[in-house]
Amino acid sequence: MYKKRLMIVLILMLTMSMVFAGCDGTTEPTQELEEEQVGETGSAVDDIEELVALFPDEGDYVPGNSITFEWEGIEGAENYRIRIIRQSDGAVFYNRMTESISSSYTVSNFSDDGTEYCWQVSMLNADGWSDWTDEVCFINSED
Repeated sequence: MYKKRLMIVLILMLTMSMVFAGCDGTTEPTQELEEEQVGETGSAVDDIEELVALFPDEGDYVPGNSITFEWEGIEGAENYRIRIIRQSDGAVFYNRMTESISSSYTVSNFSDDGTEYCWQVSMLNADGWSDWTDEVCFINSED
């Protein structure tokens, strides 16, 4: 009987953690990428130029509720993914595939209140997903 109750509690805890894993406090839920979607990282750009995050740049003050992120496009890229972390609590604010080969992507629902965020980008090509770029941190506010 004890094992059965323990199993039920564990299943409920797992279910609840899965339900709340994508909640990030914005009006647009975060889409966490499953391992099957992103595949193995690190193999896509081993022998080609390094993926570089361009804008926002380190230490930039970027105002507004929508921000367009830019990076150097890589020849042969089939898709990109962008991840944004809120520095105050380490929460993932945004984590999505761009579903495009464009080297820019606009993200909405920023608070424009002086919050610091760090972002990274990764790319997919025929060899798989690249590593994430180095974190680039900016402040969502006027200067």
